[in-house]
Amino acid sequence: MFFKLFYLVPFGIFISIEGSRKCSIPVLCNNRQTPTWVQVDIENRFDCKEKLDNLNRRAEYLKDQIKQLNTELDNFETSSHKFDQTAADFATETSSRSVIISTTPEHKECPIGMESRKIPDGALTSSSEYNVQHSAKYARLDIVEAAGGWSVGIGRNQVGEWIQVDLGIVKKVYGIIIQGRPYHNQWVKSFKATCSNATSDNSFITENGVVKIFPANTDGNTHVYNRLTEPLKCRYFRLYPQTWNEWISLRMELLGDCF
Repeated sequence: MFFKLFYLVPFGIFISIEGSRKCSIPVLCNNRQTPTWVQVDIENRFDCKEKLDNLNRRAEYLKDQIKQLNTELDNFETSSHKFDQTAADFATETSSRSVIISTTPEHKECPIGMESRKIPDGALTSSSEYNVQHSAKYARLDIVEAAGGWSVGIGRNQVGEWIQVDLGIVKKVYGIIIQGRPYHNQWVKSFKATCSNATSDNSFITENGVVKIFPANTDGNTHVYNRLTEPLKCRYFRLYPQTWNEWISLRMELLGDCF
């Protein structure tokens, strides 16, 4: 900070100050050419002013930051409210369908092991298969290897065909995810299912005393979730396609307890 000050005093004293903070001031007395030097310390005065200016700038900065944070908080609360509403709408819309992980505190639902291969190939069987590339072991959710799913055999594209999952031990089943065959117009549109402890037990799952027809796919890739009305305990889960597009082909996952 620079300044210039001229000041006339009696007896012909003329003071000229030009500089900043600490400075030496030449004093000419009675127009004599030999100057006398006077030092004036003005540092503290300017330090206080600069500190005050810095504090004011800092306060303005913090004020802007608080305003920005309040705006972000308002946006977050709005988004949170929209998310809660969306979740509520989804829960209402899909009350009869399954979800991979439930948000209810009582339990969580997780994939039992089709996609992860926790369920071994030998646990998957079917009434028929198109060929080894379309066998039951390829009926795993999201699989793309081999033919990309299980497909029924030649001359067996009809009601009555089935695919079965052996869980190894009795487990609780909450629902099923079903998917069509990728890269082809082949998928199951609806199906029945059994959940039993013996392969000879063909009692279909019911709802309100009526055999349940589960809705399935409309394309080859979308996951369709179906939640059972009540969780069932069984070792063998068998799916019976009822309607389909072009050819009976599917991929699937079962939902059970999380461990």
